[in-house]
Amino acid sequence: MRQLFVIMAIFSIFAVFAIPASATQMAMVGAQCNYGLCFENNLANWTFAVENTENVSINVSRIRVVDIVGVPVVDSNFNASIVPSGQTAVFSIISRLPPPTRGTTLYFKSCFTVNDKEFCEQNPNQATVFALRDVKCLFSDNCADTEACAITAIGTDCMKLDCANNTFAQNHTCATRGPIITLGDVNLFLIIIIVLVVAMIILMVLLLRRTKAARRHDHRGHYSA
Repeated sequence: MRQLFVIMAIFSIFAVFAIPASATQMAMVGAQCNYGLCFENNLANWTFAVENTENVSINVSRIRVVDIVGVPVVDSNFNASIVPSGQTAVFSIISRLPPPTRGTTLYFKSCFTVNDKEFCEQNPNQATVFALRDVKCLFSDNCADTEACAITAIGTDCMKLDCANNTFAQNHTCATRGPIITLGDVNLFLIIIIVLVVAMIILMVLLLRRTKAARRHDHRGHYSA
């Protein structure tokens, strides 16, 4: 069975966008990554929830996500997605993640086209995204038998298991050792076996002598008769 030693990476942000006539919508953006780990070129399932807080319906026709250098992350058009007053519409989009902007951080902005006008966040959001070159494993099965896949400061790597006393590394985990049989235990076991065998031999010899003696006695009684 595959073992996963990484933590589910989900990042989400909240942003408020204004449209003409002073209408206000609240948009929530979140993403869940394939394999439970966000890294370059991996698939991410983005979820966008747009809540209409005004008394008029709105039309959401496009949703985009771009990083701060302009690389598109998400870009999807929607045909007449009407959000009635006081309700929330949820949009789901799958896309591949770009490389991190700096270090292990992806800086990005979300943009919504509402009633034919696009509104973008003023300040970028950020999420942890690992560079593909720093993802050495996804499962412990990718590692040696005495190693396990673990998250590091920059990605994932196969780490040698540090097992406590009386345990040992086996099949990507620390297993408990069974009873340790020493040479003295083996010698004691052999002595007990030898004693039992000798006792059995002596018992068989005694029984055999008794049987022979009984037969002689029977023969003598027969001749006397």
